[in-house]
Amino acid sequence: MIDIHVHLLPGLDDGPADFGEAVEMCGLAAADGVTTLVATPHQLHEEWENTDSALIRRLCAEIESATARAVRVLPGAEIRACPEIPAGLDDQAHSGLLSLAGSRYVLVEPSPFPFAPSLGDLVYELRVAGWQPVLAHPERYGYLTEDPERLRSLVAAGAWLQISAASVMGLNGRRAHEAAHFLIGTRLAHFLASDGHDCVSRPPRMREARAAVAGRWGEALAEALTEGNPRAVIEDRPLEWEEAR
Repeated sequence: MIDIHVHLLPGLDDGPADFGEAVEMCGLAAADGVTTLVATPHQLHEEWENTDSALIRRLCAEIESATARAVRVLPGAEIRACPEIPAGLDDQAHSGLLSLAGSRYVLVEPSPFPFAPSLGDLVYELRVAGWQPVLAHPERYGYLTEDPERLRSLVAAGAWLQISAASVMGLNGRRAHEAAHFLIGTRLAHFLASDGHDCVSRPPRMREARAAVAGRWGEALAEALTEGNPRAVIEDRPLEWEEAR
């Protein structure tokens, strides 16, 4: 499996407490069947700016080396939705913003506030600029899931959706659980990722969620969400995906 959303870098956000825990997280992921991790510290978050892309790249390389290359660790970011993202991505040398594994795919964290600037406008601006937005864990936001047409319209506008493994397993509450299953079942979900933060409360584990998807919707869909589609991201290729139902 390939995990495109994991908070693996110590000292940058609410991820692991230290370097040792980061390496331990890699071991947990490898034992779960994950071969590649895209480290995605928060960027442009109100608590964590994290625009030192050189530091992010260095930490990824150091952690991968410390695991004896049991897993690949690629640099990325989870960027809080704001109008400045397209311009920042077009000038990464100055902004420090990072796409996923150096690709045209960008992991965007929706604002928790429904009155924030339009997510639809941001999706449009990113697409016009040649970037592929991936919305992080939309199943967790009631203002996005209370009306299914809202997410359908974002996908129709060109956004892909990443569901968290914990939501599939019911660990993020009933509403997120139901929304995750709805999005997967209607083919509105494109990626399954761990959103792991540590070794205990939010570990980078995906095997159970993958098995749950395979059991309900079939092995082909489980493989696409955890292997095929994420591989397209790290290889910077377009997704081949059926229409939402």
